[in-house]
Amino acid sequence: MDWAALAYTAAALLCAAAATVIALGHIYRHLLHYAEPIFQRFIVRIIFMVPVYAVMSFISLILPDNAIYFTSIREMYDAWVIYNFFSLCLAWVGGPGAVVVSLNGKTLKPSWFLMTCCFPAIPLDGRFIRRCKQGCLQFVILKPILVVITFILYAKGKYEDGNFSPNQSYLYITIIYTISYSMALYALALFYAACRDLLRPYNPVPKFIIIKSVVFLTYWQGVLVFLAAKSRFIKNTEKAADLQNYVLCVEMLIAAIGHLFAFPYKEYAGPNARPSGGFRESLIHALKFNDFYHDTVHQFAPTYNEYVLYNHNEGENTQAKYPSASAVPSSRDVELAGITVVPVTSSVSSNQVDQDESMTTPIRHKVDPPGGMYDLSDLLDVDLSSYPAKVPAISDSRKECFPSSNPATTASWKTGPEDVLVKVKYCGICHTDIHQAKNHFGFSKYPMVPGHEVVGVVEEVGPEVSKYTVGDVVGVGGIVGCCRNCRPCNANDEQYCSKKIWTYNDVYTDGRPTQGGFSSAMVVDQKFVVKIPAGLAPEQAAPLLCAGVTAYSPLKHFGLMAPGLRGGILGLGGIGHLGVKLAKDMGHHVTVISSSDKKRAEAMDELGADAYVVSSDGDQMAAAADSLDYIIDTVPVDHPLEPYLALLQLNGKLVLMGVTPAPLSFLSHLVMMGRKTITGSFIGSMQEMEEVLHFFADKGLTSQIEVVKMDYVSQALERLERNNVRYRFVVDVAGSNVENAV
Repeated sequence: MDWAALAYTAAALLCAAAATVIALGHIYRHLLHYAEPIFQRFIVRIIFMVPVYAVMSFISLILPDNAIYFTSIREMYDAWVIYNFFSLCLAWVGGPGAVVVSLNGKTLKPSWFLMTCCFPAIPLDGRFIRRCKQGCLQFVILKPILVVITFILYAKGKYEDGNFSPNQSYLYITIIYTISYSMALYALALFYAACRDLLRPYNPVPKFIIIKSVVFLTYWQGVLVFLAAKSRFIKNTEKAADLQNYVLCVEMLIAAIGHLFAFPYKEYAGPNARPSGGFRESLIHALKFNDFYHDTVHQFAPTYNEYVLYNHNEGENTQAKYPSASAVPSSRDVELAGITVVPVTSSVSSNQVDQDESMTTPIRHKVDPPGGMYDLSDLLDVDLSSYPAKVPAISDSRKECFPSSNPATTASWKTGPEDVLVKVKYCGICHTDIHQAKNHFGFSKYPMVPGHEVVGVVEEVGPEVSKYTVGDVVGVGGIVGCCRNCRPCNANDEQYCSKKIWTYNDVYTDGRPTQGGFSSAMVVDQKFVVKIPAGLAPEQAAPLLCAGVTAYSPLKHFGLMAPGLRGGILGLGGIGHLGVKLAKDMGHHVTVISSSDKKRAEAMDELGADAYVVSSDGDQMAAAADSLDYIIDTVPVDHPLEPYLALLQLNGKLVLMGVTPAPLSFLSHLVMMGRKTITGSFIGSMQEMEEVLHFFADKGLTSQIEVVKMDYVSQALERLERNNVRYRFVVDVAGSNVENAV
């Protein structure tokens, strides 16, 4: 009996078993106190590498003839851990959108250390984050492919571990593996260099060292051992493999102990921690690979410099092609998804108005017609020949667009010091525009130029403008002014300023009217302009400037972004469909609540909702009772709240977003008995608007829209009022030749 070999094996078993027990116990405690799923999902996966490494290394030690299969599993987990550590770092700093907003305007300077000395400064934008993700993901994708190839070559006698002969594939696979591995590490290093200040509160260095010592060095450790065998410092490659496996068993015990200090579960086990569910639900969430799948699809999805909008009324083979023109620079990535175009012909009348958005021309008289329909021939009795082609969103003493003697006469005007002149390309239609057009709130002013989901190109900037340059694709949302001194303004919640100035149907500080995006150009203060990220088509961005940020803001503010939550979306319209997309991509279980069954297929099959409940069906509502953490209520008409309060579980939140012209009511005991909250949220801040734009761009998400021309707006509004749109109208302002029309 070889007592030395027995002792050698026993020591490896002891270390592997101890490491596995410590690591599994650590994982169990994290899952038991799964208060921050967005972080702990990645932490659990990282810690789990210890049992994987320890068990696979020990089995390889005692079954050397089959070691290739077990070492391959171990090496695939190498790649998986690198991806999860990168994702954890990204989650710590708030995700891609938050990183881009925080690092806006900054660059990564050329550096010898980072091997970027021969390149210009790298902008720290969404494209940079995407490249870093791609660098990590390519290794995760490539490693299993290399494993399959290795198994095939091994079966054919063309692969032998440690054999660097040109006649064996080990050399070539090692070269490919090394390049891919190095790219992943380099991407991680670049990300850390860019976000070092953002990551400092999380003290990532010791965590990085633990991960690096276990994962990053094991491969090179194995290569060095085999090189030692090649140089006869070790007897042969079999002994080298045994030594490598033994050392890994010992190292895993050290790593398991190190993880206790690097990723302590007690950080998430305080008295105020909020568990997201039981142990089983936490385990399922941690093991689900949906985040990796979505990341892979979104980061490597095909992109185009020119895109096609499909006309759904002219057959499947007919395409109406709209070049990106100046709205989307050729260097930008534009993804084709979920876009249809309503055909516009000269026979389209302009005598109908719908619920949602804005008019092609100013609205002169107050109208509240019976049945919700009205005639634009009365509403739009304005001499367009004297109406300005360029309507400023803000006007002050420097802008002479609307002289007080004649508000329908244009004169020359100049851009102020901090103003941005935006040539309008697209403008979304929002339900609020119908309320304004019909004076549902009692304060509409006429003439009116609606439109507050505006996307265009910067044509001119004032001398003090620092955030934008000519040619930038930008957006303007619902407000264009605020006092900048009150508590909401100081907290970057400009939308709650009592002196906020609406994009249209309001009065600027000098007493002149604000006008919206249904015009060829606007002048807006740079504070209320946002840059449209690369990869987001301008017509896709338009709905995000109101509907998108309206759905995003409460999820962020009320702490409803963590994966694993169960959310409800009440009303599947412009805001609702974006709410489903946001919540799903945050890892929530999403239930769509609607008054009928007609949208079930759309919600489940097209938008990816997990459940669908018909609010008029008592059995379905009863089955869904006490099941949701929150409900986003987007319904813009009168409706009872009691049925939906019953769907909320303890501490659930009902967030009101639809603007209703009449009061809503509820029975107080339904709130009291479950410590439930009825709250509201109003559009979003400028910062949140930037975040939701980057969220959609980084995740590859799209709005589902219909693009129309200006002369179709009347019918678009009528369809919107009948809820006959999937799910947002966007007007092609630039393509409608507004300047020539007026």
